[in-house]
Amino acid sequence: MKSVGLALPFTKDNSSLDTDTYKPYVAKVKELAIVGENTTVNMEALLEYEPDVIIAGSITNAKLTDQLEKIATTVVINEADTDVWSNWPALVTKFGEILGQEDVAEQFIVGYQAKLQNAKEKLADVKGTVAFLQVRNNAVWLGGTKYLVPYYDKGLGLKAPNSPVMTEGAQLSLEGLSALNPDHLILGYFNYDNPSAASLTDEWEKTEVWKSLKAVKSDQTYAINGALAMGYGPLGNTYGIEAVLKALDK
Repeated sequence: MKSVGLALPFTKDNSSLDTDTYKPYVAKVKELAIVGENTTVNMEALLEYEPDVIIAGSITNAKLTDQLEKIATTVVINEADTDVWSNWPALVTKFGEILGQEDVAEQFIVGYQAKLQNAKEKLADVKGTVAFLQVRNNAVWLGGTKYLVPYYDKGLGLKAPNSPVMTEGAQLSLEGLSALNPDHLILGYFNYDNPSAASLTDEWEKTEVWKSLKAVKSDQTYAINGALAMGYGPLGNTYGIEAVLKALDK
C-alpha cells in the first residue's frame, strides 16, 4: 500500500507508530495520514485525504457510516461476528479480501502461528500462574483471558490465576492483585518507551503488600510494552509473544 489513512486508537503522541515493532511497516508507506485519534474520525482530515476505500467498524463507527459512505466506497466489518477483539487472524483475512491481498494475509497468519507454536513448546514447563497487568499512570488493569487469547489456553497455554475476575479482567487495586497473587507477573507498561513518566505501580512498589507478592519475592516480574502486547492487533501480539518468551524462557 503506497498510501494509508488511519484513525488511531490513542492520540498520535501516544500511538505505537514510532516503536521498533511498527517502524518497518510505517517506512514502507509513502503517505501515512492520521484521520482521527482515540478512535474518533476527523471528518475534515478524512475528506482532505480523499480515500478510495474506507474500512469501518460496525460498532466503532456506527454513528458515522452514512457519512463515510458519501465520501468513498465503505466496507463495514461486523466487529461482533468477526470478534475483532480476540480473533485478529479473522480480521486480517477480511482485510486481505477487501484489498485483494489474500496471499499476504495468509502468509502473515501462517508465520505468526508458527512463531506461537514454537514459543508454546518452549514455555510448556513454566510452573505456576501468570497474570498480565496493563500499567498506566493512574490505573492498573488486569488482562482477562477472554481478550488475551495469544497468551492463555488457545495461545501459549499459560495458566491464569483461579479467580472469576480473570475472564473479563478489571481495574485492579494493589489489594486485588494481592488476592490473585500470581507466581509470574507480566507488567505491561504504557510508558515503556518513556520510563521517566509516572506509573501507578511506582507507588505500589514501596509498600509491604507489593514486596510480599509471590512473583516479587521470587523475582518473577517482567516489564514489557503494554500498549503493544496487550492490544488486539497482529503486530502487537507478535511483539507480545516474543516478549513473553524472552521473559519466561529461562
